[in-house]
Amino acid sequence: YAAGQFHGRGPAIDWSWPPPFYHDSTTDEHRETAKRVIIESSVLLKNSGSALPVPEGAKIALVGRPCHDEKDPAYGQGSMYSAGGSGFVATRRAITPLDGLRKLLGDDAAVTWSLDMSGAQDADVVVLCAAAHDEEGKDRKSLELPGAKDMAKAARAAGSDQKVVMLAITPGAVETDWIDD
Repeated sequence: YAAGQFHGRGPAIDWSWPPPFYHDSTTDEHRETAKRVIIESSVLLKNSGSALPVPEGAKIALVGRPCHDEKDPAYGQGSMYSAGGSGFVATRRAITPLDGLRKLLGDDAAVTWSLDMSGAQDADVVVLCAAAHDEEGKDRKSLELPGAKDMAKAARAAGSDQKVVMLAITPGAVETDWIDD
């Protein structure tokens, strides 16, 4: 009613196919907005031992599937970086943490990836990536961050002087019992 459609005096409706909302919504302007939202909504929970910022020239090892893979076959809809449901927007231009670091630091930077801690022995900084997923009509069974506790324990069991950072990719609240591991 407020838009004027009730009395037929509102703006003309575009009935063309495909409808306007089907068009590419991953323009550079949309991506810049999304990037700004991600940066402004990031939360640093703890920075023990000044793990961040990462020193220039440090060897960085990324550990965990969400550092490397955009998709997870276990997810019904969505990706590692976006929940599913009516608000989901597909993109062909997602940037993984690994790709982002390599682009930022250049090809000569010592940035590696492995599924588990086996590839992180020589790193100065280990970035553990864990992701929780949520989508409309499929609530999470718990607030646990899948894989976080095991990865944190494995990183600490390595017993080295490595700085450890947990990158938690979450659709909302999560338990942080792994933070002291």
